[in-house]
Parts: sequence; C-alpha cells; structure tokens
Amino acid sequence: MSEAIRQSCRGMIQQYFATIFCFAAIFLLYLLSVANAEETRVVVAYSSINPNSSHLEIARAQGFYRKYGLDPEIILVRSSATATAGLAAGNIQFGFIGGSALLNAAAEGLPLSMLASFDAQLTYDIIARPEIKHVNDLKGKKFGVGSLGGTPWMAAKLAFEYLGLDEKRDRIQVIAMANQTSRYHALEQGSIDAAILQGNFSRALIGKGFSMIADLERAKIPFVGAGVVVSSRFLRENQATIENVLRALLDSQSFINRSENKSAVLKIMATHLKEKNPAALEDGFQVLSANMSRKPFSSVAGLNNIKRMLALSNPKAGNVKPEKLTDDSLLRNFDRNGILDRALAGSL
Repeated sequence: MSEAIRQSCRGMIQQYFATIFCFAAIFLLYLLSVANAEETRVVVAYSSINPNSSHLEIARAQGFYRKYGLDPEIILVRSSATATAGLAAGNIQFGFIGGSALLNAAAEGLPLSMLASFDAQLTYDIIARPEIKHVNDLKGKKFGVGSLGGTPWMAAKLAFEYLGLDEKRDRIQVIAMANQTSRYHALEQGSIDAAILQGNFSRALIGKGFSMIADLERAKIPFVGAGVVVSSRFLRENQATIENVLRALLDSQSFINRSENKSAVLKIMATHLKEKNPAALEDGFQVLSANMSRKPFSSVAGLNNIKRMLALSNPKAGNVKPEKLTDDSLLRNFDRNGILDRALAGSL
C-alpha cells in the first residue's frame, strides 16, 4: 500500500472518531439538559442566620434537594413581613420563618400554612452588659430585639413574662434592630444594655465577660421559632414538590443526627454562620442538635403563646385560630411509614 493511501486511511479514521466524539459530546449535553429540566426550581427564603437555618444549607451541601429532583434558590430575606408577602404573591415557594410572622400574616388575611417546625420551645438567651447581674437590673434599661412582630421580638415578650418583668411598669426601652449581628455589636459597644440572642452570639459575649441573665431553653417555654411555610394555593397545587422538600429536610435531619457526621455538620455551619471560633460553633451545634431530636410537628401550644402576646397589641391576632394555620398531613404519612423515626435515629 502506498504512503499516500495509508495517510488517506488514517485521515478517514481520525475523521470518523472525531465525528463519533462530537456526537457523544452532544448526546451528553442533551442528557444533562434533560436532567436539569426535570429538576423543580423553587425559591426558599429564611429570615435569620442562626444555627437552625444551617439545616437548609446542610441539605444543600449534602445534595439532598437534588436527590429529590429539586433545584432550590435559598435566599436570606431579613424581613419576615417581606417573606410572607412573597409567599402569598407566589414569588417565594417556601419560607423558613417563625410563628410570629405566620400569625401576623394570618391576622392580615394572608392564606399561609406551616407544614413542619423543627423547634417547639424558646432557645434564646438574655445577655446583658457585665455590670448587669440580675433580672431586676434590667429595669429602666435599653433592650435590643429583632424587628417588631418578628421572632426575636416575640421571644423577648415571652421572656419578660417568664421573668416577671413588665415592659411599661419596669420602664424597659425595647429597641428594634435588624438582626443578631446588629444586636451583638450594639451590646458590645454599649448602645444597649441587654439583648435577646442565640448560640454563637451569646457564647462570644459571655467569653468577653457579659452576663447571662437567662437561658430560656431551660425554661421550656412552648414556641415556634422557625418552620416550613407555604401559601395555601401552593399547598393545594404542588403536593409532590412539597413532599420532596420535606423529604430533603428530613434527610438533612437524619444526617445531623448521625454522630459520625458531626465534623461535616460543623464545617457547613462555620461557613453559613461565618464563625471560626470552635467553642461558638460547638454551642451552635448543640442548639441545632437539640432541635433535630424531635419529630417536626408544629407546636400549636407554641403558636397559642405567640397569639396571646400578639393580641395585646394587635386585636386582629386575637381572632386567628392557630390550629387552622398548620397542616401536618404529609408529616403524619411519613410517620406512619417510619420515616420520622429513622430521621431521629440518623438512619435515612
């Protein structure tokens, strides 16, 4: 065979394989596009960066949303009122928001439902300046809370009741602030005297000599700090998507509850909380772990506690029926099938 023929054959073979490779690449891209098209895109909003909201990030980092065909956009919406309005309008499909926001929305006629809540009692602390040592020392002082009507604000109201304080009688000046970071810095700089805080924020200030006036977790006050909330319309029309989101969060709960995953959980929490202090991260992990140790049925007792406090300043809230704001049908189905027990045991 002449050299010219051999070169021609080689060229034809190379062209053949190049064509095969090209078609293979196109087919692979097609498969990827089909896979992406099959993923359901949803917007999930949460209103506070804290140990509990790490739950959402752990589910994403471990691929649990994708496992159930979901492509979530997880966004921070600082205002619970904005989040509930977004839910009602359909711009947000899932809200990870507190019972206070849910009840406020219901009082204004927004049709929302809470499907699950991974906390059922207050887990906040009351932290004060170093010179303030006792509950009575809070009288006449400036006290930092979250936005009016939000979860930290409501937690402070219930804390005052538990501690025998009265905001008006005891001349406590309640100051609404954007978030835990702003309350932390305001307390550290002395522009407020005390604040309602959680986890790593509390731990950091205690390490600097600030006073722990009350650990409200020990008080076991029924509460709903954050839960999975959807609009009533979305609930009617998107049962499969809702089930998949709940399954992803239950898988995340199971992952957190598996002891050998602690280091991975702490790593994700460190990124989410922007926290490098190991002791503060451990404290945050304990808060999250405690909330993962129960079946996530929403606490009607907690919602009633919130309603009672809201009704003092908002008569409309007094007409809301908390038991009408929850829908645990999917959770009960999971429970019958043993899924909730397996999530608690870390065996999903």
